[in-house]
Amino acid sequence: MDTNELTHFTNQLCKVITELNKGNFSYRIKTDNNPVTNGIYQALNMFAENLDNKILFFNFLRPNSLYQFTHSYHFIFQSNFTLINYSNSVQEAFPKIQVGNSLLNVIPLKEQDKFHSNFEQLQQTNSNKIVFSLDILTNSKNYNTYATLHKTATDQYILSLARTIIHPEMLSEYAETHTSLVSISKVRPHELECIAQVYDYINSKKFQHIKTIEQFSSLYGINISALQKGFKLLYQDSIYQYYLKQRLEYANDLILNSSTSLKEIAFDSGFTNYSNFFKNYTKYFNRNPNKLRTNKKRKPK
Repeated sequence: MDTNELTHFTNQLCKVITELNKGNFSYRIKTDNNPVTNGIYQALNMFAENLDNKILFFNFLRPNSLYQFTHSYHFIFQSNFTLINYSNSVQEAFPKIQVGNSLLNVIPLKEQDKFHSNFEQLQQTNSNKIVFSLDILTNSKNYNTYATLHKTATDQYILSLARTIIHPEMLSEYAETHTSLVSISKVRPHELECIAQVYDYINSKKFQHIKTIEQFSSLYGINISALQKGFKLLYQDSIYQYYLKQRLEYANDLILNSSTSLKEIAFDSGFTNYSNFFKNYTKYFNRNPNKLRTNKKRKPK
């Protein structure tokens, strides 16, 4: 390794360590053709990929993430799907897998069209990452996984598969007070991510942009029934009731702390008409928003 190569290698290591330290677990080193450094780059990329998946899982599985963990499998492959490297966990789950095999050997036939479609989409976009759900067959058992495809170099990619598992000891210890734990384990990982994104959007209070549950379903690519059931499991409240309460609390804050008209407040809170807002507000707070605003104006400064 000459001086320039050593400098480049050192810079790459410093860069990935800096990004990981900042909490940017999506950063990947672009691999090269140097046999000395390429193996190190691949190992660091798989390490970052593992962190990325675990952090993402534990973030969106709130508030029950303390009782769950994940199994992750990482594959580095070329555009013709030839395996270049893989994580130790792969050897345990797929004992017959070897470098030089086709990645498609670990993907059931019924899922290969989906995989090809996402792989082609990754190649056609400027993004270096794409996420989707994928069923895999490990040790004769079928599992749904949270799949991430990463582009790391001209002809190198990483496929990461993660599946959520309820820790059996935690399950028995907390079964009485957390009755939904078993049910949560049955929610597909892709749906869990979508539901968490919906939850975050609701709490961002941008109510004027999305006004119905159907719009959430369409925007985040999740079946309405799965969204409703999964949201109830994760947050112990129906998505409709939670969204309604957040909008009404937001509206109430505007009534008390702004001079915005009630009709504008109704619209900003995601209601399509004032009468619907008035009806729900009165029922929830047991008071008339018009009178509240009038009383507010009468208060001496």
